[in-house]
Amino acid sequence: MFNLFKSKTQKEKLEDEYQKLMDKSYKAQESNSEQADKFRMKAQHVMQQIVLLERENKFSLN
Repeated sequence: MFNLFKSKTQKEKLEDEYQKLMDKSYKAQESNSEQADKFRMKAQHVMQQIVLLERENKFSLN
């Protein structure tokens, strides 16, 4: 309940976007494998952004 007004961090937003894209990819796989591949590629790009963000945070803490 206390998290009601807490805004999401950049990492949390990217993780949500990644999960949505992977869900879309899974659902599209049944009917359109080309579209599923596009969603998967976008999700992979988002994951790369998450990794870069984690690296930046790791180095900024040191």
